[in-house]
Amino acid sequence: MRVWIINHYAIPPSMGGLVRHYYFSKFLRQMGHQVRIFTASEIHNTNINMIRDGSLYKEEEMDGVPYTFLKTRDYSGNGLSRIYNMLEFPVRIQQAVKHFAKNGEKSTPLHRQFLQQVLL
Repeated sequence: MRVWIINHYAIPPSMGGLVRHYYFSKFLRQMGHQVRIFTASEIHNTNINMIRDGSLYKEEEMDGVPYTFLKTRDYSGNGLSRIYNMLEFPVRIQQAVKHFAKNGEKSTPLHRQFLQQVLL
């Protein structure tokens, strides 16, 4: 099964990020599923933005897990630029999903029933 994990702040462990998405994707991959993590290009609490050009997204395997970074603006602190960043992410997700679906890639939503089957 193809699974997309979508989280604005799903940062790879090597960058000091939230690792639950990483470990969940590793677990699903060990079970034979294809997993892709979609996350924002601006790495939270750093000055790193994974995309510096006009690209919609950047694919990169990090720590053994495929990540798709979606272009979002830089920000620091909790000001207006962070609010713009937070509003930009769902728009980028919609654009990326359309792009990947157009190229034949589709995902199955993770429902509670599926998670119960996988985790039992």
